[in-house]
Amino acid sequence: MLAFLHTAEVHVATFEHLVRELDDEIQVRHEVAAALLAATRAAGSITDEVRADTTAAVQTLAPEGAKVIVCTCSTLGGVAEEADVADDVRVMRIDRPMAELAVASGRRIVVFAAVASTLEPTRALLHEVAAKTHRSQEQEIVEVLCQHAWPFFEAGDQNAYLGAIAAAIEAAVRPDDLILLAQASMAAASGLLGHLGLPILSSPKLGVEAALALYRAPSTSST
Repeated sequence: MLAFLHTAEVHVATFEHLVRELDDEIQVRHEVAAALLAATRAAGSITDEVRADTTAAVQTLAPEGAKVIVCTCSTLGGVAEEADVADDVRVMRIDRPMAELAVASGRRIVVFAAVASTLEPTRALLHEVAAKTHRSQEQEIVEVLCQHAWPFFEAGDQNAYLGAIAAAIEAAVRPDDLILLAQASMAAASGLLGHLGLPILSSPKLGVEAALALYRAPSTSST
């Protein structure tokens, strides 16, 4: 089974559709734990309680038959990856493949997020990937918070949400930048930015492709 841990109900349909585009037969489970992100935002950071609850959510999915568990929340993805699970269960954060592509580009990376709590975990992930690929000295990362956009998402006004993100991007980027949309909910904003002619990375499709590859890979539990 391929399992997803979400922090917003809206992601269920998005990720179900992405999986089915690539694999019609794989068993998929979606678990929504909106309270995890809400608590993080209220506290302004990932608290010990949120860390414990996120770990517990991942560990609950593992014994139920999940071979791969994907956390689609960029804020909590790093915590999910650290959860102690059986050797034959893989846990990944949805934005890791996106971060790897961004770092490999060699461009200045402009990270856009609509929730402040997403910025630090995304920055940490990019620095981790850059260090592993020996690019830590050359990688320039700029962060832009589209804080005004998030109330539109919470209100279910997707058009206004994406429009606010697109406007913020247009105001901030340079001609040679790589645009990184830090949250899965921001992915569709890329459709409003084709005229910029810049590379735009978002996590959902890249993450699902990587998750399916991980699911199909031979188990390493015996090594």
